[in-house]
Amino acid sequence: MRLNEVFQPLLERSTVSKETLSDYVKTYCKPYLAANPDHVSTPLFRGVKYGGNEAMVVPVDQNRPPKHSSVYIQDGFDEALKERGFKSLRGNSIFCTGDEDEAEGYGDVYRVYPIGAFTFTWSPEVKDLISYSNIIYRTFGLKDANGNPFTSLNRDANAAQAQEAGGIVGDFGKIVDSLDYRDTDLVAAIRSKNEITISCQKVLMVPLNMAKILEKV
Repeated sequence: MRLNEVFQPLLERSTVSKETLSDYVKTYCKPYLAANPDHVSTPLFRGVKYGGNEAMVVPVDQNRPPKHSSVYIQDGFDEALKERGFKSLRGNSIFCTGDEDEAEGYGDVYRVYPIGAFTFTWSPEVKDLISYSNIIYRTFGLKDANGNPFTSLNRDANAAQAQEAGGIVGDFGKIVDSLDYRDTDLVAAIRSKNEITISCQKVLMVPLNMAKILEKV
């Protein structure tokens, strides 16, 4: 029996056992292993609230609403990124990092293995766009849909202003260009310890207590 016949059913399940984990990664995560051959020493992390001690196959939301930022900021960034040929956007990706401590701030830490083909986007300038967003509001001349500039030092207040006005007006392309977004060199992205968006159909989330199993993959 071929490996794909053994592991294909697992793609529709939520967990992968310790016994099959190594072969699962070798079989279904080949593009990621090629892009990050030293994945043991340069792991991709993600913090999640639901936790657990099992390796999980998790679908990637292809129409993800922002959890901590304004929908108008996300939409503006995504449109500018698409215009520049990027495939991994803020609205169709999961957020990862090479910084384990940063991931821990969002919940239980997992190592992330994209399943199958994937794309990614990152900036050497942006640790976390959420913490950077107030600079974006105030520095790049953004205005709300009524033409009023954003003057608050509070990110949530600016987001509320945009929501009340029904939108944000500004040159998001200029912002994206100034922040030097890239979609190449995954290892450099991980080593930067900045946020990385990963776009694919599904990812394998491996808890840290199971990471040793993958040291020889």
